[in-house]
Amino acid sequence: MFSGIKVSVKCEGVKNLAMATTEDKGFFKVDLPSDHTKTPSSNCFIKLLGGSNSLYASKKNQVSQIVKGREKNTYTISTPLSFFTSFDLPLPREWGLAPSSFYVPFFPIIGIP
Repeated sequence: MFSGIKVSVKCEGVKNLAMATTEDKGFFKVDLPSDHTKTPSSNCFIKLLGGSNSLYASKKNQVSQIVKGREKNTYTISTPLSFFTSFDLPLPREWGLAPSSFYVPFFPIIGIP
């Protein structure tokens, strides 16, 4: 389900981007981009780019910082990259509130003699 999603990795002070494609459970492996003349930057970010199907995400959920992992020479992301594969379209503002039948599925009968 989470395979085939493209992500990019950008490190501070490095011009090149690294690209990766996720595997079955959303995992991916990529070499962090670096200039060979400098020491690797510790300030790297990953960005969700998209997949074969449309993905919907807020801007804050598309980017995460890369941090050191538990094992030697491994890294992970600080926050999950979250997205939706579909979403409900909101009602246009000019429509105002929905009819009361959306909130109360029945109409009360009042004042019957």
